[in-house]
Amino acid sequence: MLAADLPFLTAADVDVLRRAAAAGDHDGAVLVDSGGRQQWLCGVWRADALRARLAGLGPLAGQSMRIVVAGLRPCEMDRREVTGPPPWYDCDTEDDYRRAMEWGGHESAR
Repeated sequence: MLAADLPFLTAADVDVLRRAAAAGDHDGAVLVDSGGRQQWLCGVWRADALRARLAGLGPLAGQSMRIVVAGLRPCEMDRREVTGPPPWYDCDTEDDYRRAMEWGGHESAR
C-alpha cells in the first residue's frame, strides 16, 4: 500500500522499501526523514501483518496512517541525506501541487 499523492517517491525508493520489507523479521519498511521521523506514507508492508492489523481496526475512513500501522514493526530506511524534494512530500492541496511543480522544474502548475 502506497499513497498516490507522493510525486517525488521514485521506483528506486519503492524497490529499497520492498527489499527491506521482504528481508528479516520486520512487518515492513518505512523511510525515515532528517528529523528521525518515520514517514508512514512511504512504507511497504508485509500483507499478512497489515491484514492482521486492519482486521482489528474497524472502519478505516478518516484513520491516519500512524493509527493504521500502530503496533507494526518496520525496518527503518534512513533517508536523512535527501537532496532535492523529499520522497515523502505529500500533495494534499492546490498549493502543495504548485510547490511540487516548482520543485519538479516546472514554472507553474497547469
